Order: sequence, then structure tokens, then C-alpha cells
Amino acid sequence: MVHDIPWMLLEKHFANETSASESQQINEWLDSASENALILEQLQNYYQTYGSLPIEFIPDTKAGLENVSEKIVLKPGRFQLSNLWWKVAAILLIGFCSWWLVHEPAIKHTTEFSAILKADTTVRTITLSDGSHIWLNTHSSIKYPEKFDNTREVFLEGEAYFEIAHDSAHPFIVLTPNTQTRVLGTKFDIRSYTSENHTTLTVSEGKVSFGNAANKQVVLTVNQKGTFDKTSGDVSEVENDNCNFMSWKTLDFDFDGQPLETVFKTLSEVYHFNYQFDTPDLKTRMLTASFRHRPLSEIIQTISLSANAQVILQNGKYSIKQSEKQ
Repeated sequence: MVHDIPWMLLEKHFANETSASESQQINEWLDSASENALILEQLQNYYQTYGSLPIEFIPDTKAGLENVSEKIVLKPGRFQLSNLWWKVAAILLIGFCSWWLVHEPAIKHTTEFSAILKADTTVRTITLSDGSHIWLNTHSSIKYPEKFDNTREVFLEGEAYFEIAHDSAHPFIVLTPNTQTRVLGTKFDIRSYTSENHTTLTVSEGKVSFGNAANKQVVLTVNQKGTFDKTSGDVSEVENDNCNFMSWKTLDFDFDGQPLETVFKTLSEVYHFNYQFDTPDLKTRMLTASFRHRPLSEIIQTISLSANAQVILQNGKYSIKQSEKQ
């Protein structure tokens, strides 16, 4: 089974770095179950393509059924079967136990969530039973079990930043109403508000598998962003060009020649306010400034002076227009 795979040894094996005793351990693992030979080949093919082992596995029964007859011919010592019935049973077993990365639909939710954390007006934090840390953005909630069993699985609505404790035998799964994210141990941000048309994931450390249950998934690494379109069901990946994606957690902002339209969009997502440009030309006016844990009023005042603009709070909404002082 997947939990018995000697990940560290196999990675050293594929890199030709195993000792004699380690090679013997791999041979013992191969002999312990008939399906391990097929798993080994699939992992080796993946390693030769990507230079590392996959972060998680999902059953690939099609590959197992198509390739099993060839494996019986090539490795008869591990597939000694006395009759046709047992051969058929072995084929089904191998197909069921063969694992591969992101080639089948996402697994369904099987965890019984016994606790829920909500962040209504302030960012909240939680440490899960496995040592993973979560920062929950405002207007968000997360469901989780009090203690993980064989599956580490949580359900998120809204936005959260995750620092996942590494556990190679138990991938961590983050479910949203539309997506599934699978990791072993890494750091990333997920934004999935029901009022928005997209679910986005941005990786700050490690590697994740991100997508939906319709076999549309991507593998993301550091500084990459994945986007799931709730309307089309498409999943895309790009390099993350937003250095402020963590500002809701850190309250640090860096604007390097960015238009005011982008600046106010970023600020509004963190401080949750409405705004409008009464002078449309100001949308493209560039701003270069940095803020570290400053109150919104001070940030607005600095922007007004730097951009030669008036920013006035009226009826709960910020109005942005050209300053009368030229």
C-alpha cells in the first residue's frame, strides 16, 4: 500500500545514491507485495521526468490494467500464478493499488469534522493536532477534526494561510466548495470566497497539487499561483506577480510603481472597505511606497500626499478624486 512505500530510499535509489544495505531494503519491499514492482516503475518514470518524487498519489486503475500483462512477462518471479482466476485477481489488485499523481478525479470528502473556527472581523489562528498552523482571514471559516486519524483533511470557506507539518505518509488535504489541494508539508495561501468567481492558491514554500474533482489539476511550486474558474471549471497556473498576497496576514505592503487602482484593490481586500474613483484618470497614476503595520488612516493620508489626490470617506465609502492643490 502507499503508506508502506520507502520514499526516502526510493529517491536515493533513483539518484544512484543507495548503499548496499539500502538496496537490500528496497528489494525486500519489492518482494513484500506483487504490486510494488509496478509502483516502482511508475515512480521511476515520474522521477526521470521531474527530478523528484510526486507529492501525492491517486489510484490509476487504467494504467495498471493496461500494463500488468507486460509486467508479468518481464518479472515472472514476482507474478507466479497457478491459474487464470488468480491471474485476473492479480490484475485487478495491481490496478487498484497502483498510484500516480493527479491523473484521476479528486477523492471525495470522508472526514468527520468535529470542530469549526470562524473569523468574522479579525484574523484568527489555530494549531491542529498534527502541528500544522493556520491563519484564517476575516469572513472565513474552517472545519477540521479535533484529532487526525489516517487522513489529514480540512474544509475551508474564505481565505487562509497554511503552514503544514510534514508527514510523507499522510498527505494534508484542503477542501473548498470547488477545489481540492493536496500537500505533504509546505506553506501556501488559499482564497475561496463564495462571492468571488475564482479560487486561487499561491505557494510560498514547497509544492502542492491544486484543482477540482473533474481531473483538472496542476502542480504548483514556490512563487506560483493556481486559479480555478468557478464558471468554466478550468484550472490555470502562472508565476505569482503579487508580492502583497500575504498582506492580510502580515499587514505589510510594497507598492513598486503600481497604479492606484491596484493599490486600492489590495488595501480594500485587507481592510474591507468600499471605494470609488471620482476622477477616472487617477486609476492609472503610479505609486511607489511601502507600509509596515500602519493603520489604514495613515496609509490613506500618505497615498493622498504622494499621488496628489483627495481621498475622502463619505457614507462608508472612500471617494478618490484629483486634489485641488496642484
